[in-house]
Order: sequence, then structure tokens, then C-alpha cells
Amino acid sequence: MADLHSKKLPLYIADAFTKHPFAGNSAAVCLLPYKYDLENDKKQKIAAEMNLSETAFVKIINEGDTFQTGKQFALEWFTPVQQVPLCGHATLASAAVLFKDLKNLSEVLEFETLSGTLKAKKLSNNTIQLDLPAYESHSVKGKYDKIVKIISNNLPVESVMLESSLNRNLLIRLCDSVTRNEFELIQTNDAELLSEPTDICGIIVTMKGLRDDCVDEEGNGYDFISRYFAPWFGISEDPVTGSAHSSLAPFWAPVLGKTTFYARQCSRRGGELHVELVEGRVLLSGGSVVVRMNVTIKWHLSLILPLDDCFKRRDYEWTSLVSDPKVNVCCSELSGAGRIQVKESGSEKGKWTLKPTNSLSRRERKKNVDTSFFFNGRLLCGGLRVSCARRVKHVKNDKLVNSEKENRLKD
Repeated sequence: MADLHSKKLPLYIADAFTKHPFAGNSAAVCLLPYKYDLENDKKQKIAAEMNLSETAFVKIINEGDTFQTGKQFALEWFTPVQQVPLCGHATLASAAVLFKDLKNLSEVLEFETLSGTLKAKKLSNNTIQLDLPAYESHSVKGKYDKIVKIISNNLPVESVMLESSLNRNLLIRLCDSVTRNEFELIQTNDAELLSEPTDICGIIVTMKGLRDDCVDEEGNGYDFISRYFAPWFGISEDPVTGSAHSSLAPFWAPVLGKTTFYARQCSRRGGELHVELVEGRVLLSGGSVVVRMNVTIKWHLSLILPLDDCFKRRDYEWTSLVSDPKVNVCCSELSGAGRIQVKESGSEKGKWTLKPTNSLSRRERKKNVDTSFFFNGRLLCGGLRVSCARRVKHVKNDKLVNSEKENRLKD
């Protein structure tokens, strides 16, 4: 049987809330197979290594599902320093990877998260719509004056609200007299913010749009614009924050007298969002671009292959990396294993055949063997470690005795 000590996992990077690559907000998306347990400390190390505002971990939760056919997945988000209860842009990025790159067949995906079940719907205009919770906020003007002063850069403040959610975001609305240029020139001092004792997790700064300096490249006006800062989570400024709009939509609805909004987050990268407040939920839609795929977790596959004197074919099962089908591995004449390839066997889906393309002498096997693992010409993992066992029969004192000698090839 195949013994999967560790896996080489697909890791994508996707830009959310943008039509163009290298804009919007980037998130890393790591795909975890069914029943594959990756400890939180390792997830945190991966998120720190990626050093993006969030890294999402998407896991298959129903046996028999694949990333192409499944509808329900578990989803967790980690910043470079800690796990967070909700992240909109990394949810959109996760859905984009499944819909656009892996060609998931579902119209709606469901993600089980710390904030409940979140849905991602594929829209006809090549965008994705998220169904997020709506968070009300209440006035706390006067309670966080030092932080408000640091953030506002002495610009006039209209109101200060605190979000009623696990995120505990402070929402600061600037007065309508502030220009968009002044708004975008706001600079924060992380050290100064972190020096203030506080119970908040992030700061949303927002102002009213609907004026000449608040339009997109096609001349469409924004209903409101915003920025988001979270140094307590290792994020100086988040480029585009989907979860912040879970508070922004309920906040702006009574002010503007509407429930459908076109918004802009004015970070250096920037991003645009279509927002709708519907019965206690926020529907958030935007474009996305999967810009890069990489693999960072090494996967060693150890195969224990018993072989008899006649090298009779024996069948084994193992679980594949990408789509987790049960795979039939046919082994033949594996006394020497060099480069190993996987080729599709027959027309039955999910049936693969494992064959050696060359054999090595005992002396050669002691050297560093270049072993790689392929599927239809695509490299899945390198440095394959194979343990080959030869079963030898001999007679001693008129009794049949089995002895086993194991030769190990190490990468």
C-alpha cells in the first residue's frame, strides 16, 4: 500500500475584485485533499511564507468528491500572523481557483467556515458573487479618539462606529468636505497604532462618493469609497477587503437611502466591488484573475512493493494529489526502480498504471536516484522515495520458509 508521509499540495495565487492581473487583492489558495490533516501551525507557517494579506486553505469534506465535482468545502483563512474568522477576498480567490482553473462543475459552492456557511455563485458576466453575513455597527465616538486621530491625519470626521462581529472593526466616516485625493494620501504609522492599547482588530475608513472625483475609468460613479488597515493582524493596509463591506453596506444603506452599491477600495492596488444588502446578508461580487500556480509542500510517496521470484503483477491502491480518485497501481518487474512515470490505463476514469522506465543495478541504486512522478506528461512530484521488497522462498529442514530483504532507494 502507498504510505503518504507528506503531500505536495497545489498552491495558487489569485487576484480578487479586479478584471486585471496584478491588481485587486491577492490571496494564496492551498488545496487540501479529503481527510488530509494539516496542523494549524503549519498553515500559519505557509501563510507567513506567502506574506500576503490572507492565505486560504480549501479542503474536501465529503468522501468521493474532487475539486472538480465537489460542492461543499471547508475553508480557513490565515494572515501572516494569525487565523481570522472571515475574509471576503480570499473566499472569492478560492472560488476563482475552483471555478476558473479547476473547472468545478457546480453553479454555487458552499464553504464551511468560522463565520458559518458562505456561498460563492458563478455569474454570467465572468464574475463571482459571495453571500456574506451583514454586520451592524454602533456609535463609539469619543472612545477611540487617539486611534481616530492617528488614522484620520487630522481630516474632519463625521462619525465613528464599532462593528458588532468577531472582527471588531472600527468604522470611521470622514466628512463630505474631504477630497478623494486627501483620502488617498492618508498615511498610517503602524508602530504608533500598535502602541495604543485597544480591543479592535482593524480600521475601516470610508467616505461618500457620488461626485466628480469618485468615478471609475468608464465614468461610472462610486457610491462610497474606503480603505482598510489591520496592523494587529500583520496587515499594514489591505488592498481590497471583502469582509469590510459586511459592515459598510449596512452602514451606508440608511445614509444613501439604497441597498445596492458600487464601491471602490482606494489602496495602491485598488479594487471595485458590487454590493447588495438583502435580508441581513451582503451579496458581494467582483472579478478575479488566477495569476500564478506553485507547489511549496514537498510530497514524499513511499511504496512498499512485495515482489515474488516470477515478478507477478500485483495491484495496489493509493490516493492521488489533484482530484483524490482511488487509483489502481499495477506493479511489474520493479526489482530496480529508476524514473517512474504514471500513464493512463484504459478508458476507465481514475485508473492509472505505474511503470518503471529503466532499471538500475545495485551499485547504481546506492547513488542519488532521480525519480519523478508524472501524470500524462505533467510533473506531480519529484524526489520519489521507493522501498522495494523481494520475497524469496527457500527450503530449510523440509519446511517452507519466507524471508524478505528490503532495498531502499532514497532521494
